[in-house]
Amino acid sequence: MILKIDELIEEISKYVALHPGDIIATGTPAGVGAGIETT
Repeated sequence: MILKIDELIEEISKYVALHPGDIIATGTPAGVGAGIETT
């Protein structure tokens, strides 16, 4: 990840009010792994 979880929460909270129970969805967008070969 680019940011650690605590850094991510700190950055998001600069723009959005976060409340107990809020969910922050993180992950890889669709299509990113399409070019990866598996063995």
